[in-house]
Amino acid sequence: LLVSASNYVWSMSVSSALLLLPVTYTVFREIKTQRERLKSITTKAIQLENELLKKSIQPHFLLNTLTVLSEWIEEQPALAVKQIDLLSKEFRYLTRVSDRITVPIQDEIDMCHVHLDIFNAKQSSQFAIETENIEAGTEIPPMIIHTLIENGLTHSVETSGVFTIAQRESARETELTISTRPLIEQQRSGDGLGLKYVESRLEHAFPSKWSLSSEPHDSSWVTTIRITK
Repeated sequence: LLVSASNYVWSMSVSSALLLLPVTYTVFREIKTQRERLKSITTKAIQLENELLKKSIQPHFLLNTLTVLSEWIEEQPALAVKQIDLLSKEFRYLTRVSDRITVPIQDEIDMCHVHLDIFNAKQSSQFAIETENIEAGTEIPPMIIHTLIENGLTHSVETSGVFTIAQRESARETELTISTRPLIEQQRSGDGLGLKYVESRLEHAFPSKWSLSSEPHDSSWVTTIRITK
């Protein structure tokens, strides 16, 4: 009798498990579908934000420089020719990388030098770029360093300064810091479009594997980007 009862309980357990299998499968399939849908929506949102921000930022770079070209053409034609050449290099780069997810970090830094040459001539300024431990083969989203430097230039009240781009590698992460000297407190102002663009690009290239901080430190304004490997 005990054996029969035990067999009955076992049979009922098996039957219950078999009945639950389709329900469990349906639940897990729905969860998977919802996750895939959320991932698709997130990806589309990121791509849309990238396009929106690119359209907002690129005209800003262009208009910031073209406003003085007419004066250069009349008063300093040799300088005007040089600046037009530099500007064409910058926008060829923007066009080439706008649809790419990542670019070599050295390409980005080279273009930042071009941008700084344009800005210095336009504003009669003396800003410079220094680098530390840059590994040329490192891939980063395009225009993120360019945007951070442009942010510093836009909000600076100084006529000279140094942007230091430093790279630190570990087994777990890549760390990039962009430091601005002297300290530019005005970087707190504005609508934050530049940082939103950088964050959007990082999320598109390295989903949930990055962090960003931007704050004053000693005599510099420091933006730190960490990308988990």
